[in-house]
Amino acid sequence: MMHSNVEPPRPWCGRTPLLTVIWDWDGREPMDLPDQDTLPLDLLRHPAGGRDGEWALLGEEERDEGLDVVESVHFMLRRLIHTNSDFARAALYGLALEQPVVTYADRLLERLAHIHRDDLLPHARWLVSEAAHREPLKLGMLLLGLSGRHDDLVDLRALARHDELTLFALKATELLCDDPTDLWWEIARKARGWGRVHAVKRLSEVVYDRPDVRAWLIRYGCWNTVAPDHLAWICADAGDLVSVLERSLVDRATLEGASLILGTLARTSYDGDMDAYEDGAEATLLFLEHVEARSDLEAFVPTLQALIRWVSWPDAIERGAEPWKRRIAQGWGDAQRARVLQSCRKLLAVHDEGQPSQRA
Repeated sequence: MMHSNVEPPRPWCGRTPLLTVIWDWDGREPMDLPDQDTLPLDLLRHPAGGRDGEWALLGEEERDEGLDVVESVHFMLRRLIHTNSDFARAALYGLALEQPVVTYADRLLERLAHIHRDDLLPHARWLVSEAAHREPLKLGMLLLGLSGRHDDLVDLRALARHDELTLFALKATELLCDDPTDLWWEIARKARGWGRVHAVKRLSEVVYDRPDVRAWLIRYGCWNTVAPDHLAWICADAGDLVSVLERSLVDRATLEGASLILGTLARTSYDGDMDAYEDGAEATLLFLEHVEARSDLEAFVPTLQALIRWVSWPDAIERGAEPWKRRIAQGWGDAQRARVLQSCRKLLAVHDEGQPSQRA
């Protein structure tokens, strides 16, 4: 492997570190990171975290795993550990700018597992505290996950607030914390866009002994500014939607969260639609029973309309075809579809007439 001895530039010089920018940000409104002026034009169309989020959705066969860059980063990092020179630091920084860290993050973590954490730590902290560009900062966050201490969670928690960096804060805190559930829940509650998508996905994997978090997933977990499609099935499954709706009393926030989940599933989704949700028919009928007991129906109208379209699928699928058989097996028989259709139409009629809903 050949590496030039020409003095590399130091792109962070004269620029404010991103960590400083984020600490000064109140988080109330979205914020463009100040390295926007250095990004290629094709990346400016993505919302914060969008490029990394879309890459994370790709199947393994579609991913370019960045094997060459992993070896290059490993080499540069070992040289930096050995020399602790600005030359080596600038070379590593420049390499991080060349390719999105998300494309090789997991393989890099595996490759660096043998390096002693005390050797990594000062360089991880330097990148996190001084990087003025997002990709070197993301690299530093990964390294901090491998080498950091509990005190480093303060900066990672701050960085997680920005959708561009949430994914890497999650990766780092998973390595640093024995049980990151509460921290991930905090991150999920504060994030809006791709950061929320990543945080809820991680959170859904660790909540089976946490009824408080499962309840939050049903109430609020599906909402995000990217698309609820990314999280509807995940929240229904991890939040155990059927068990929630089996209760005799369901609060308004829970019912509205269930409405968003079921309406999204009925309209199809990226990570699972109503076909993928085996309890969809049961959950839908339970949901409609609760809505029938409500007088204010405005919030449920889009879901009622989506469910009507969903139960009309026999018009578009040949009876006896494989999708038909699968849906019948999941509880979408003629009687169940008729009940859903009747209930939705009645509720929409009541809404349109402006009359209180009466339980059937």
